[in-house]
Amino acid sequence: MSYPQRGQITTTMQCYMYCYSAGIFYTATLIAVEGQPLRSLVFDPRAGATACFVNFSFINSFQRMIVRNVTAGTQSLIGNVGGVLDVSEVPSDIAPITTAANDDYFTTLGITSLASIPYNFFFNNNMIPFYSYIPDGSGGIVVDSSGVPVKQKLYGPFYIYSVTWFPLSNCSVTLSDQNTITGIVKSWLANGTMPSTRYFTDNADCLATIEYAYCPFREICTVGCNGPCINADQTCTYNNSDKAFYCSGGGSDGGTTENYAIAWFLLVIVFILILLVVLAMII
Repeated sequence: MSYPQRGQITTTMQCYMYCYSAGIFYTATLIAVEGQPLRSLVFDPRAGATACFVNFSFINSFQRMIVRNVTAGTQSLIGNVGGVLDVSEVPSDIAPITTAANDDYFTTLGITSLASIPYNFFFNNNMIPFYSYIPDGSGGIVVDSSGVPVKQKLYGPFYIYSVTWFPLSNCSVTLSDQNTITGIVKSWLANGTMPSTRYFTDNADCLATIEYAYCPFREICTVGCNGPCINADQTCTYNNSDKAFYCSGGGSDGGTTENYAIAWFLLVIVFILILLVVLAMII
């Protein structure tokens, strides 16, 4: 499948988060809450909504989410507040889960997610929503009799993109304009329109100059797709000479999926031969 941005989103990246639900495009934004020291995280369906920065920290197989105000530079923790993920003084361990690609394997490597893949968020094995404004059908939002915006619960699917995009054609000329990124994502989700340039989340993928595919759900790094490696300290990287993906780095280099399968097969054969020899000696 084609995606406007490909690549891993690590815990060091700042990101934008969007939602596309029931034909409505939402942008995650931070709003001030009157009379409260904290702000609130709300998905806004209006065009031109100001996006907030999103970061994820990785702690013992769970993610903790931090949001930052784009203009003020302030940051807030996200927690389970009455069954909804919102700004909180106490962060919650949440699990972004998808069945679109093998993100359950990537979490073992300390990687939060993959760009362009749909996610839902879970807390204690239960899907948990964010707040969103309610669109009024004419480009605005529903407000109460006092003019205060009315909020609803939004379960997803949610999409995460890095704030810096690396173009396939020229990796040094990055895209970081929020409005342009939002426009690209919205056009892709709403209409299936792909940008003329393909983008990545990091420079290394960009320099490989290959518009790779994510490995299918629960499949690992192999010749034709970018996925997780058996060894957690390795990464799946593209080899321009072989025109293929391999697991490399970490404590041991090399090793495609096929290599590991062959190695295990040989070990099993050796074990069986040894067992047969021992049994022959006993008999």
